[in-house]
Amino acid sequence: MHKLTTKFVRKWMRREHITSAMLLQAIRNLEDGLSTANLGSSLFKVRVARKGQGKSGGYRTLIVYRQGVRAIVFYGFKKSDVDNIADDELVLFRELATTLLALSAEQIEVAIENEELYRIEEESDEK
Repeated sequence: MHKLTTKFVRKWMRREHITSAMLLQAIRNLEDGLSTANLGSSLFKVRVARKGQGKSGGYRTLIVYRQGVRAIVFYGFKKSDVDNIADDELVLFRELATTLLALSAEQIEVAIENEELYRIEEESDEK
């Protein structure tokens, strides 16, 4: 299964000191049905705890997920910065989710080569 993130999320991770391990845990939580909200169109909002704190006041990620196929973390934010996702934003996020799930394996590899998508790997925490 592809576990990926976007350039936007990589920058956010560096700024907020979020590790790859934290994103992988969010994906595991999604797979286990923990700390998630199903937003439709294979789009999920998943909580990510701040280091040394709980999930309730921490971060939120938007993950496009299809079991056994791919998980793409494409948006992240502090809970304190965004209460809820606006309806018009949700429409756009669902459209993006559909597009990301429609990508072929070859298109995913090209996006990785072009540094538009990045593999999430436990041992390669971002600089």
